[in-house]
Amino acid sequence: MKLIYEDLITAVSSSTEDSDWPDDNVSDDFQINVWKATTNTATLTLTVNSLSNSLALHNINADYVSIAVKNTAETETYYTSETVNLGGVVDLLEFMTWEPDLTSIMPRNAWFEYPKQYANHKIIVSFGLTDTSDVVQCGIARAGVRFEIENPAYGINETLVDKSPVKVLNDGSIYYKKLTIFRHISFEILVERERKFYAFQNYLIRNVFGSQPVSWFITDKETDSDWVVFGRLIQMPASKHETNKHTRMSLTIQEA
Repeated sequence: MKLIYEDLITAVSSSTEDSDWPDDNVSDDFQINVWKATTNTATLTLTVNSLSNSLALHNINADYVSIAVKNTAETETYYTSETVNLGGVVDLLEFMTWEPDLTSIMPRNAWFEYPKQYANHKIIVSFGLTDTSDVVQCGIARAGVRFEIENPAYGINETLVDKSPVKVLNDGSIYYKKLTIFRHISFEILVERERKFYAFQNYLIRNVFGSQPVSWFITDKETDSDWVVFGRLIQMPASKHETNKHTRMSLTIQEA
């Protein structure tokens, strides 16, 4: 499992933006408050402080995305990623005779790792859509130091949580106003107590991000972008010291 626990992005610019959906939106904590371009291909330029080595992108609609890491003057390129294809990954059930908008049903996410930079730098993110009538969007961008810990044990629980208001009216009918439905992802990890447990719980969770949403790559055994989640701990971890060397931690993350 991996996470970016401190955002080192200091400035954002884009090749194009809708004035109602500016590029600064990728720096807040609200995935639905997106940056929208005005074309089906666009770039997002992130100015990032030193020591960063990872980038996470959330709630994007792009079919393909890639990054280039450059110096702040953009005269030297330090790293160029492969193009990640995010489109067309869901197989519909046999009985479906219609094809839904999968982007609206399953927002896409992307995770990139690059060599640690010992100076301030820029990340140029290139987005593209095959549908020329659509426009690129991105909800969250986070770049920073990657923290790695053991992957979850088998048996990850995933549930949907609906916070939409439901009210029974006087005539007995039901009033329902649909809001965003979030995923809850619960799992356990078994970690080395002396080093990783205390670094993760007492330093990162207790002193750095607490219940603030951060970017998670819940299991890097899979390349599926559904495991890249922007979310927060809905409660502090419950931990059990099973031996004098290992601790089992239970965590639940809610999408933000």
